[in-house]
Formats: sequence, C-alpha cells, structure tokens
Amino acid sequence: MSIEYQRTSENINEFTSKIILKKVSDQIDQLLTNEYDWDEIGYEKPDPKDIDYAKRTMLEFISSINSAGYSLSALETPFISNGENGGATIEWRESGRSLYFDIKHRSAKFTKVWKEGNKTIVRTNKLHKTDYVKVWEWIIIVQSENMWTSQ
Repeated sequence: MSIEYQRTSENINEFTSKIILKKVSDQIDQLLTNEYDWDEIGYEKPDPKDIDYAKRTMLEFISSINSAGYSLSALETPFISNGENGGATIEWRESGRSLYFDIKHRSAKFTKVWKEGNKTIVRTNKLHKTDYVKVWEWIIIVQSENMWTSQ
C-alpha cells in the first residue's frame, strides 16, 4: 500500500469518525430533553454532568479505536437512550452480539451479550480506557465462541 493511499485512507477514516462523533454527541444531548418517567416506567432524567461525561467518554473511545486503526463506520451508528438511573446508554448490535455502554457522571460500564447455544451470556464490567479497543474488537470481529468469554 502506498504512503499516499494510506494517508488518504486515514484522512477519510478521521473525517468519517468526526461525522459519527458529531451525530452521537447530538443524540446524547437530546437525552436532556426527556423528563423523569418519560417512558412511563420510571427512568430518571439525566443530569447535564452525565451527558457531558458520556460525550467525553465517546470522544475518548472514538479516538482510541481510530488510533488502533479501526473506525466507527464498521457498524451502524449506535442506538442511544437514557439509562434507567439517568445517564446515557449506547448500544451496538452485530452478528447476534450486543455491546452496551452505560455512562453516568464519573462512571461507565460495558455489557456484552451473546448466545452460546440456547443460553444467553451477559458480562458486565467497569469501562476503562484500556478496554476501548478490546470491546470494539469484540463487537466487530467475528470470533469463535470460546474467545468471547475470555475478554
């Protein structure tokens, strides 16, 4: 691959990621328009601090996966909604797997959901910056079932 092609590809990836980040950021901002119990099942209205933290987390996430050579454009724009206790929930689905980020002010966790045979497996962990690339690879790269549980 020529250096010029590689630079062009990196520029396109960076441009695409900026567009996706803007779209995600705007959708996260929209969560502030929901009032308490907007869904009629008791979901809390997010605090502006929750929203700011969610946007910062997504900026760091996108920067990390871009630096690792990946792009958010590998999947559709995530589904973004209010979390049960305020904050933001960001969800991607691919090939029978789901990846959720649950982000509130100063805390974030990720949940991976997949099937093994007839059994649904759910794994939730605190989300650290060092996890960003691993969880992105988990959702975009088809892996054998025994690899899914090791991350």
